[in-house]
Amino acid sequence: MSSAPHLIIRTSATTGSMSPALHDSPASPPIIESDDAPDQSVASSTVSMPQSKLSEALESVKAAAELDTRALRLEIKTLSARQISLEAEIATTTKERDDARSTYASLQKLYQEQCSKSQQRFHTMYLTIFQSCFGSI
Repeated sequence: MSSAPHLIIRTSATTGSMSPALHDSPASPPIIESDDAPDQSVASSTVSMPQSKLSEALESVKAAAELDTRALRLEIKTLSARQISLEAEIATTTKERDDARSTYASLQKLYQEQCSKSQQRFHTMYLTIFQSCFGSI
């Protein structure tokens, strides 16, 4: 008795997906497993499947896996480009923030100087008015 590969296909009633897997165990025939059994356990039934169908199923799974791999690589590339863009935007925003802080500090210093000059002028004017009204004491 030769050990012919057999196929186990798991189907999902909720998602409609099928996941085939090839097994080399001579003890069991090809099986279809489903998650839509009434008691939520896995239902099994024996299916005759020629070698060509097994090969087709495996090629289909390989092709789907390759497409998924390509899609994931493309997504990684897109996300990497987006990350680089965001990092550049963060660097620009950080520089703008630092420039704004520097400008604010300069304006704050200028404001304090103007307040000081204004206060000195006020005191000088007040002293002049006081002396003109009351004379020097």
